[in-house]
Amino acid sequence: MKEHELAKIDYIDGIPVKEIAAKYNVTEAAVRKWKSRHKWDVTKEVSQKVSQRDNVTTNKRSKIDWLKLETEYVTDISEKPVTLKALSEKYEVSYKTIEDYSSKNDWKEKRREYKGNVSEKTKEKLSDETSDVMADILNNINTALLQATEELNIYEEVNGFGKLVKHETETVRTNKLGTLVKALTSLQKIEIEKQRLEIEKEKVYGIGNGEGKTSGDIEKAKSILIKLRGSNEGDR
Repeated sequence: MKEHELAKIDYIDGIPVKEIAAKYNVTEAAVRKWKSRHKWDVTKEVSQKVSQRDNVTTNKRSKIDWLKLETEYVTDISEKPVTLKALSEKYEVSYKTIEDYSSKNDWKEKRREYKGNVSEKTKEKLSDETSDVMADILNNINTALLQATEELNIYEEVNGFGKLVKHETETVRTNKLGTLVKALTSLQKIEIEKQRLEIEKEKVYGIGNGEGKTSGDIEKAKSILIKLRGSNEGDR
């Protein structure tokens, strides 16, 4: 590289003409001649603008709330999760910038892990709630069946050698018969809903059809569980 080219770099870096002349053992007039002939000032102005633009870009990047963007991306595990492009448009960050940052910080892998953790916790909770609800439902129905059966026939007290003895008659209480029928009907409905719930649970656990768990399957299972719980409350 020639002296005037090296001197140009020094000038653009802000070194005074006098120091440049001393450095290259030439006169200041010679340096000014290089400066005019090779348009150092034009190059310096362009360089300064580029530097300013880079500083603005750097400042913008430093002001980006990356934690907020990462949290929004990673924790969105809906059927149609937010995309990098959508985040780019929403927060006015260039797609290239957000793509590079997300790749460097493993956003996609973090989202996959987060989805797996949420699914596991949901499965555990769903399983526990199902067991509790079904146990409560069966207990209520069994109690109703037992009570209705016991009260189905009218008893009368007869004198049995000095003490009263209850004696079952052939007369049936029609209102208790209705209770018995209602309990049996409820049991049939519960069994149907239970079978539906098991089907949805298989989807959540990824058993049987091989499709694996999806948020849609989980929501279906939850809705059936809520329906079962409602049926149980209504039958009390």
